[in-house]
Amino acid sequence: MDMTISNAAGDIVAKDGVARFNNVKFNLFDGAIAMNVLYDTRDIDKPKYDFDLAVQDLSLLISFSTFSLVQ
Repeated sequence: MDMTISNAAGDIVAKDGVARFNNVKFNLFDGAIAMNVLYDTRDIDKPKYDFDLAVQDLSLLISFSTFSLVQ
């Protein structure tokens, strides 16, 4: 996939089987994305996750041409 991510900021920490994205923000497809994510794999049979996502002004045309999921 051909994507340009710009203005990335925030913290990504992976430790002891847990990945955390804290106040991660970036620009993509002429829009802005912000997220807080927790992904806990300590119980590999039942991983846990918490996902908070905010999307603003994302170009549907660019998203459509980049991701088959959007199509």
